[in-house]
Parts: sequence; C-alpha cells; structure tokens
Amino acid sequence: GRPPKYDITEPERVVQAIAEMELQHAVITSVDRDDLPDFGAWIFAETIRQIHAHLPECSVEVLVPDFQGDQDAIRAVLDARPEIYNHNTETVPRLYKKCRPGGRYERVMGIFRFVKATAPDIPTKTGIILGMGETNEEVLAVMRDLRTLDSDQVYADPAGLEKLKAAALERLKKFEFDLRKRVDTDHDALSLSGSDEVPAGFRQAIEEYYRSLSKKSK
Repeated sequence: GRPPKYDITEPERVVQAIAEMELQHAVITSVDRDDLPDFGAWIFAETIRQIHAHLPECSVEVLVPDFQGDQDAIRAVLDARPEIYNHNTETVPRLYKKCRPGGRYERVMGIFRFVKATAPDIPTKTGIILGMGETNEEVLAVMRDLRTLDSDQVYADPAGLEKLKAAALERLKKFEFDLRKRVDTDHDALSLSGSDEVPAGFRQAIEEYYRSLSKKSK
C-alpha cells in the first residue's frame, strides 16, 4: 500500500543505524514519492541534516529520484549539503521509452545542469545500466553529455545479473568511471578506472575518446 505522508522519526532511526554500524560514508536513497507535494525532498534533507548534526565524521551521499525535475525539491536537498548528489541516468536516450517509461533523458540532464549551477562545489554522480541493448557509441554519447555538464562520476552496472550467461557476465563486469581525472595539466577529461575485465570493444571506444579529448586540449 501507499506509505504515509512522512515518518518524521525516520531520520533519527537512520542516524541510529549508521552509528551502530560505525559507517564513515552513508548512501541514502528512497523509492519515488511523486505522491507528495515536494516529491519526498524533505525527508532527504532532514536525514542529511541529522546525520551531519549527530555524526559529523560520516559523509552523506544521496541517491535521489528525479523529483519530476522540480527545482524547489532539488534545491531543498542541496541546501542540506550532502557530500555527493547522486541521480541515475539509467540508460541511453533511445531506450528511455522502453526501459524508463516514467523518466525523461532531457530531464536528467537538466537536473545535473541545475545542480551544478546551484551548488557547483557538491560533487555529482550518476549510473548507467548496461546490457539493455545500447551500443558503445550511445554510452559514450551519454558520457559526453555528462561531461559537458561537469558531472563528476558515472558508474555502470550490468542488468539482470542472475539471468545472464557466463559469457555475458564477463562482458558486463561492474566498473566505474571517474570524470574528473586530468588528461593533462589544464584539461579535465573523461577517464576510466575500474576492472580490467571491462569489455574490450567498450574500453577501446573509451580510449579513442580520451585521445580525441587530449588532442583538443592541446
């Protein structure tokens, strides 16, 4: 059934759980709360505030829904000063209608544009699901879009691990991208860090893109 409007005691319980687990970094997330006027922004903001107040040694990453692109909701979370603002891109534009029918690729890009304009010092993070039928070129295009918005980190996960055969698993090992490593002293560019078992074709495409970025920066 539908959850209550807000459980105002939840942030306190989250703080207690973090303290009991002695976490130094906590990731806070939720289901979509499009049924609420603020799309659930208050509970994120209040949880961040209480963690900072009671556990100042613990950094906070929020993995938030899109809040339907509502800037007041996004600003409310940013005003609470999370250490990382994370929102998933999910997939490439061509597959949005099929894989993410309730979302909009353009909305996601708009969210990161607004976050960077509003709180440029808060690192942003996003995720892409692989194995949904996207091409390497489409994934790289998304990464280029994110880079133009000064996104800080993008990670990629394989879809449906339990359903994939061993050969597919080898191609879709979890890996992570760091979008802030410098190619040279003056140019922030896209770089890859993570497993050596990243699909060879995907790695080659990324490395070709690095080279093009490096040339442009000189």
